[in-house]
Amino acid sequence: MSLSTTFDVDVPPARVFVFLTQPGNLIAANRKGPIVERSDGPLGLGSWFVLAFDQLRARVEYTAFEPDRKLAVSVVLSGRGSLGTSSTQEFVLSELDGGSRTRVEIIARGQGGCLRWGPLVRASQRAASRRMRARMEAWASQIDPRPGGDP
Repeated sequence: MSLSTTFDVDVPPARVFVFLTQPGNLIAANRKGPIVERSDGPLGLGSWFVLAFDQLRARVEYTAFEPDRKLAVSVVLSGRGSLGTSSTQEFVLSELDGGSRTRVEIIARGQGGCLRWGPLVRASQRAASRRMRARMEAWASQIDPRPGGDP
């Protein structure tokens, strides 16, 4: 299944990119789960981390890492309830209004698990992108402007 959505946000591309480098902001529209494993070295192409959600694990690896322009991840779920689910998420950022705003295009592709339930997945993605936009705008004034920076 492949889905895409686009929204504009009142946040500069550099801050949007930093927001997207926070692991909890990538999975299921900001679900909270502790990082239980991560790669060594600086955050960038090939970096990975594992988030824990009870018995479910999400291994997320950066497959594109172009600051202020593009970020993509591969997500593979494992553990009880994973149902063989895997996906890719690509975030393409376009500068608007001289750099004070950003257009965010999200392209998601996936297979397995509940992804077979197309109408439910599409509705869930629309809700997830609305939540992501709202959190992004609310959080923007608190973000440390370095990739991987904390609020």
